[in-house]
Amino acid sequence: MLLRRRATLLAVLAVTACGSSTHATPTPSPRAVTTATPTPTPTPTADPCVVPQQSPPTGNIGASFATALAFAPDGRLFYTERSGTVRVWQGGSSHVFASVRTVTTEAGGGYSERGLLGLAISPTFALDRYVFAFYSDANRTQQHVVRWRDCAGTGTGAAVIITLP
Repeated sequence: MLLRRRATLLAVLAVTACGSSTHATPTPSPRAVTTATPTPTPTPTADPCVVPQQSPPTGNIGASFATALAFAPDGRLFYTERSGTVRVWQGGSSHVFASVRTVTTEAGGGYSERGLLGLAISPTFALDRYVFAFYSDANRTQQHVVRWRDCAGTGTGAAVIITLP
């Protein structure tokens, strides 16, 4: 009988131990401590896209009637004269870049919206050196977009790339 009591007591203790409501709290593992390394403040540098300042034109720059202006990335000022000439202002003076045959009046001599009227520098001018212009043809029936390649300040290889009625 004593053996039976001991077996019962052991069984009760085992069940009690397994069903205990006390839970062991796990011990947290130590965390690695990191420290922030300060990064130096970057030193400001010159903007490589800034075009060097040039003096603006003063006095008569030789334009009979300037109708469009465009700056090249190198700072030169290209401008058109309504009468058909594209000019370049550089180093304090102006010179002819290119010209087109155009008219600025109606057939009867009255005012018209004709002539060399538009100018654009290629967005990739540093690579392709293209200058574009829009003008009315001397025949008074068509308009053209022409493209030149800048070669040492002179327009070369004129090519009409668009003709409009």
